[in-house]
Amino acid sequence: MRSLSALRATWATTSGEEDCLLVVDVGGATTDVYSYGWGRPASPDIVYRGLPEPLEKRTVEADLGVRYTLASLVEQMDSEAVARDGGLTTAQLEQWVSTATGDTARLPASPVEQAADTVLAQAACHLAVTRHCGNLEEVWTPQGRVLIQQGKDQPKLPSWPGREGRPLTTRLLGPFPGRPYAVRGMPASCRAIPVS
Repeated sequence: MRSLSALRATWATTSGEEDCLLVVDVGGATTDVYSYGWGRPASPDIVYRGLPEPLEKRTVEADLGVRYTLASLVEQMDSEAVARDGGLTTAQLEQWVSTATGDTARLPASPVEQAADTVLAQAACHLAVTRHCGNLEEVWTPQGRVLIQQGKDQPKLPSWPGREGRPLTTRLLGPFPGRPYAVRGMPASCRAIPVS
């Protein structure tokens, strides 16, 4: 966590903001998410459930990598939506998944492969941040609607993309995708708190 403290200090020095920081490191086997900030409820109308979150938090998603655990990532995303967001056909995305899982040391060699690698990294990033941050659940009581928060509320976090080891793509990821990739198994009543 010393590296997160150093990043936070650098962020505060260069950006003038000290509130929060989120760093995502998408790697071949895991996607790591680091956050700095309390993430308390943004409104007094929101009820917090669970233990308080730490100021500095790190989660390692061992099933969300873009090489060694790519099969697990693909199982958890909507391949058609991810391919469409990358400007690819489903067949092009599936071809890159097959290539990357068969040869984990291989780097993208064409624009199509780069687009597929990038959109898969964005999907891993989205899923990892969704898990790392909290969620809001809408509950109806006799007194009316109540929002219940679990985990950190970090809707306005600045984000620095990170890389594990050597780069797997030739460019850094852009901003966090504006619309979430379809995450299988997430209840419709819950929404991930990070909203771009």
